[in-house]
Amino acid sequence: MKKISLLICFLMFSCVIFAQKIDRTKAPKAGKAIVPSLPKTETFVLENGLKVYVVQNTKVPRVAFSLVLDRSPILEKDKIGAIDMAGQMMLYGTKTRTKTQLDSEIDFIGATLSTSSTGLYAECLKKNTDILLDLASDVVLNPTFPDSELEKLKKQAISGLKSSQDDANAISSNITSAMNYGKTHPYGEITTEKSIQNITTNDCKTYYNNFFRPNIGYMAIVGDITVAEAKALMTKYFNNWKKQQIPPIENYKMPTAPAATQVAIVEKTGAVQTVLSVTYPIDFKMISPDYLKGVVLNQILGGSGARLYLNLREDKGFTYGAYSSLTQDKEIGNFNANASVRTEVTDSSVTEFLKEMRRIREEKVTEKELIRIKATLAGNFARSMESPNTIANYAINIARYGLPEDYYKTYLTRLEAITINDIQEMAKKYILPENANIIAVGDVKILKTKLAKFGKITQYDMYGNVDANTSNDLKALLKDMTAEKVLAKYITAIGGEKKLREVKTLRRTISFEVQPGMMMEMMNAKKIPNKQIVTQSITGMGEMGKSVYDGTKGITVAQGQKKNLDGKELEKLKNDAKTIFKELDAKANFSKITLGDVKMIDDKSAFEVIFTNAAGENESSFYDTQTGLLLKVVTAQIDQTFTEYAEINGVKVPSKGILKAMGQSLDVSVKTEINPVLEDSLFKTE
Repeated sequence: MKKISLLICFLMFSCVIFAQKIDRTKAPKAGKAIVPSLPKTETFVLENGLKVYVVQNTKVPRVAFSLVLDRSPILEKDKIGAIDMAGQMMLYGTKTRTKTQLDSEIDFIGATLSTSSTGLYAECLKKNTDILLDLASDVVLNPTFPDSELEKLKKQAISGLKSSQDDANAISSNITSAMNYGKTHPYGEITTEKSIQNITTNDCKTYYNNFFRPNIGYMAIVGDITVAEAKALMTKYFNNWKKQQIPPIENYKMPTAPAATQVAIVEKTGAVQTVLSVTYPIDFKMISPDYLKGVVLNQILGGSGARLYLNLREDKGFTYGAYSSLTQDKEIGNFNANASVRTEVTDSSVTEFLKEMRRIREEKVTEKELIRIKATLAGNFARSMESPNTIANYAINIARYGLPEDYYKTYLTRLEAITINDIQEMAKKYILPENANIIAVGDVKILKTKLAKFGKITQYDMYGNVDANTSNDLKALLKDMTAEKVLAKYITAIGGEKKLREVKTLRRTISFEVQPGMMMEMMNAKKIPNKQIVTQSITGMGEMGKSVYDGTKGITVAQGQKKNLDGKELEKLKNDAKTIFKELDAKANFSKITLGDVKMIDDKSAFEVIFTNAAGENESSFYDTQTGLLLKVVTAQIDQTFTEYAEINGVKVPSKGILKAMGQSLDVSVKTEINPVLEDSLFKTE
């Protein structure tokens, strides 16, 4: 017992002495970088030139096939979007299967099969690999690109574009591409509704025939499969895929960073914040000795919890997050520092972005920063090694980018060797605060004032074109023009004052699809001099809500709950019920009418007239400068564009349009009845 007690005392004493020798104020010295042991990747090449990489992993009885086609970027010109559609269309039918049959057979075996313009991905249980590869090879070798499916795809793409018109981040991405690369480079081309409409199945077939070829293909196979099994399957299903010389790519000028900082702004109606980017193109490639050093540099500047984040969020409170990226590319890379900031601090945010960019060039980073980022990247690399997919991609990267065979084996050694001086050298080479594109999407009236000190300002539309709204030719249309003249021209265009005053009742129903098979209807009925009802209903669900003004009282009903209106809400409903055509007697029905700017609505120039009601709320209406017709109405809640008109009883009224609300863009049809019989009972509020 005594011996045990002495042993315990000795151990405790030893621990105390050992603890006293540790200086916890200093980080321990890093150990020697480990040379990772990469799982083996087996490689073989089919007779047609398809290069195959196999990583066996028997932990789960699944196999994944990932095909990548290594081609240069292609200019699409007036058919931007055709290449992406060609990739999607490959799954829309083959010589032996329709799209429906493909979908059914894939679902039946619980598999995944997707295509793109540069490859294919397929995954299934090991027992179903033959079935899946039969489907995958059919898609790769025998696509038919049916016209009917292309039209559906084009319609979906156009709908997506319309939705993106309200997405400030999507707009910023467009302008970043256009500014960094220019529209004569493939990376600077922007898909538009017109370019989508130009696409034909022949365009898809031409791309497929020219570029979907095995001799530029890399196939990664990962999962419960041996190299012998993989070779047999690839030979069976893809050996008949014919190789072909790839046609030469059209030459285009290589983009460079601007000679001096320039500012691009884009209008986002109703924006309360600015989507901000400081960006430019750079020659930054994975094969470069600078690559890993550049990755470390960017992580210190704009990674998670790094300098930009600590400055703009933690210290200044300008944003929820500020980050940067230094992106490599075989063609041309880019630098991009970005954040969404409050409108009033847009200029201050740019100042802080540029300050941090200059600081990392002029001052050496700290040892603490460098150690933290190295540890993070080393940990990320170690975790990535656990994925067989990553191992296969590493092998393909070595082949595609011409990397040394030991590129990934020496990753940790090269990472550990990076010094503070290396980071400053990279910063001076790749961080260019005096040669940047500053891109801001938001309220341009404010942005013009706040950003003037940073460089020449140019206003663009969402497609990267110099905004026609800012041209002198449009401004000239405002000469001698007044709001009253614009409204008078509109009244004449739709039938004339006499005809409009004969309209005593009107019922208008707007309908649109909220999801497949489900239609929403919004009905507005008015009866002069002072009655109105507005209802919302969904097919199969009945009336969802309504508002009514009976000439004295006003109510709203939602979810079965009735509310009597008073104050500003009642006054607004009362004023709206006074007239069927707001342009008639506008001065009497609104507290203020103002002529705004001339704007471009799609491809038409329009006068903006701002109607201010008694509650102080604004409604902007845009009237075609040529025809006088109403093209668009914007309020705080909705944005509605009218694309077609029809004549009803001698009065021109909208018949089709686009409604934007709650982040969605919806195609709407409009049914209008002129002077229908509307009984007073329709407007009951009791």
